[in-house]
Parts: sequence; C-alpha cells; structure tokens
Amino acid sequence: MSILALCLVPAATAMADISITFPAGTEGITVAEMQLSPESENLDPVPLALNAQGTGVYQVRNKKPASVALLKEVNGRQRSVARIHVASPADNVSVIVDADGNVTYKGTPLMEGVSRFEALMKPYIDRFQAIMRNESTEDPDALEQELNNTIKGFMAANAGRPVWAYALLSLDDEDFMDAYGKMTPEDRNSILMPNIEQKKAQVEKSLKLKALYERLESGAEPAPSFSLPDTTGKMVSLSDFRGKWVILDFWGSWCGWCIKGMPELKKAYEQYKGKLEVVGIDCRDDREDWLAAIKKYELPWVHLYNDMENSDAPDRVDRAYGIQGFPTKIIIDPKGYVRKIVIGEDPQFYTYLADFLK
Repeated sequence: MSILALCLVPAATAMADISITFPAGTEGITVAEMQLSPESENLDPVPLALNAQGTGVYQVRNKKPASVALLKEVNGRQRSVARIHVASPADNVSVIVDADGNVTYKGTPLMEGVSRFEALMKPYIDRFQAIMRNESTEDPDALEQELNNTIKGFMAANAGRPVWAYALLSLDDEDFMDAYGKMTPEDRNSILMPNIEQKKAQVEKSLKLKALYERLESGAEPAPSFSLPDTTGKMVSLSDFRGKWVILDFWGSWCGWCIKGMPELKKAYEQYKGKLEVVGIDCRDDREDWLAAIKKYELPWVHLYNDMENSDAPDRVDRAYGIQGFPTKIIIDPKGYVRKIVIGEDPQFYTYLADFLK
C-alpha cells in the first residue's frame, strides 16, 4: 500500500483500493463513503493526501457494496467531482480527473461502463447549462427527449452489462418505469439496486404529481380551496379573489431562485394591476424570517403563511396543490380554475400569463 493511503488497516484484511489522479498541485480533496447495501455504512468525509504530482490512494473502509465520492472544495463549498461504486474488496479502481473536470474510470466492468456513459452524457449537460445561462435558445423539452432517447440507445447497446443499471438511474418517469419493468434477474443483482428502488419510489411519486397537475389544468374541477393567515393574522381564502386572475406563488425566503424571480413578478403585478392578484404562500420559513423577507424585498402583494411545521393535515395547501419544488407558480382564472402550473423560475411563465390576460 502507498504511504498516501488513508485509514490503513492490517495487511491481512483485504480492502478495495482506489488510485486517484488529479492535476498536479490539486488541494482540498476529501473522500466520503456512502451506503449501497444495508450492511455498508455512511462514513464521515476524510481528507485525501495527494503528492506533488496529484496522485494518491484511498483504501475503501466498507467491506460491503459502497459508493465513494471524491469531493473538491470550490468557493468554500464541497462539490462532488467523481463517484466510484465498489462491490467487494476485490474492486480496485483507478480514477483520473483532468484539468477540465472530465473523469475516467478503470478497473471494473461497472466503472469502465460508467466512464463511457458519462462521456456520452457530457455534451448534453453542457447544452442544458448553456440554456440555464441564457446562452442558448434551444428548447429544453426537446433536448430532454433527445437525451432520454440517447440513454435508451446506450442501454440497448449495453444490455446484460453492469452499466445498464447505472444508465437506468438517468431515465425519467415513464421511460424509467418501462425499463424497470424489463429488468432481468441479472440486472436485479446489481449493487445499484437499492438506488434503483429509491428512484422507483421517487418516480412513482412524480407520476402521481404529474397526474394531479394534469387533472388541475384540465379544468375538470375548481382549484383546491384554502384559508390561511396574512401578515396581520387575518384569514384569507382563495374565494376572496373570485373575479380576478390570480397567481399563487409558493416560495420561501431560503429559496435563491424564488428571490431571483421577484423582480419579474413585481413587473407583472404592476402591469396587470386591477385584473390580477398575486398571492404569495410561504413554505418552510418561520414567521419572523417570512415577515423579514417581505419587508426586505418590498413585496407588495398579498402574503399568506403556510405553517408546514405544525400541520400534518392532508388538506394542507401545499399538499392540495402537490407542491414539490420552489418556486411553483400557479395561474388561476377569474372563475376559480387552474390554467397553468410552472415549477421553477421559468421565463416562459410570463408568456403563459400574457396569453391568458391579453
């Protein structure tokens, strides 16, 4: 074993080695082990000593299947730059991270497959990031469909190989459920099966949410009613705004994207004054932080407090509307029916709003 190996153990105990190479002079690397089976453990991160050439060896502490993350400090925060899945003490893997952050894995069929898969995914990640930076006008929905088709093509070409299960984790919703239903007994023996089962539970939840949104946007039933206290403690109901267009803005002072979107929401509020009411519904704040944020950001519309900590009621407003991400903005027409639900800070929201109110 190299003298750079962390957590040395007696030589009689066989443990997996991960040989790691970063660009020369790299500092601030830590390693964390996470559970991949009930018998493995989540272990606290430990620093990785790299020599002047940027190389070192980490000795896996778990004897059962585990996931090992390499973390790098960037602007004071730990960011994952590589993740290695090991099945047993015999899984010796080498990891090379180049100056651009590209990662190459060697040593096991799974990790070599992961290397090929991540190289295939990188151009798509770059294109999505360009959209997020407003450097591309590409349709994100079309890009997502193209990505899913690429993943499915990769899986078809790698049927029966360990990387098939890894690629499955990148599929969304119906595509994931369709592939999950076609898993062979060999696929189900993957060390990634606990992650796959966890993803399945998330997808099932997502599909239920999608069905709820489709039902609400169909106009088959009125928007769920609610009554919540405003900043003075007065109870305010959705029905109080009947006859106007309404935006329900589910937000929180802790949500960076919620705050970034406030200037555009202010513009819409002023533009459609008299026809439109904005109702901010706070989520996951304590009352003091909520009131302070309203004052700090000078938010002029109606604000209601949704006490998520002290209410387990199934009809709680965020549950009634299936809120999972923030911000979520919902457009309700003057008759009290949902017309559009938009998750995240999406400029397209204001196009929808203009079309409804023109």
